[in-house]
Order: sequence, then C-alpha cells, then structure tokens
Amino acid sequence: MNTNELLKEIYDKVMYYEPDIQEAEKTIGEDIRNMVSTLENLSNDTDRERICDMLYSVQHSSMREGYILGAAHTLRLIAEILSGF
Repeated sequence: MNTNELLKEIYDKVMYYEPDIQEAEKTIGEDIRNMVSTLENLSNDTDRERICDMLYSVQHSSMREGYILGAAHTLRLIAEILSGF
C-alpha cells in the first residue's frame, strides 16, 4: 500500500467521523441541497436526486483529496525539519 492509499484509508475509516469533518460535510450538504432546489423548474425529482448524488460524491472526493494533500505536505514538512537535526 502506498502513502496515498494509506491516507485515503485513514480518511475513510477515521478522519471522516471526526466532528469537524462531519460539520463541514453537513454545511456543504446544505449548500448542495440549496443549489439543487433552484433547479425545480428545470428537472423532475429523479433528475434532481441524481444531480444531488453526483454532487455529494464530488464533495466527499474533494474533502478526502484535501485531507490527503494536507497530510502529505505536513509529512514532508516534518521530514524536512527533522532532516535538519
């Protein structure tokens, strides 16, 4: 397992359940629902539900990738600091 796979596993099984991540998911989820509700005249319920599902998937992937990038940069910074000792 490479570093990215390990960080994805950590996010999906541990970090995702942290209160601040859950709060961010809730806030973004509300934003998604508000955006999709503006599509009332453009599509039926099934279409709006599919759009919501796609946006929720993008939301989860984006948050996980943000975590991975942040963790990877943090690890590189720590390694750089420690290499100076």
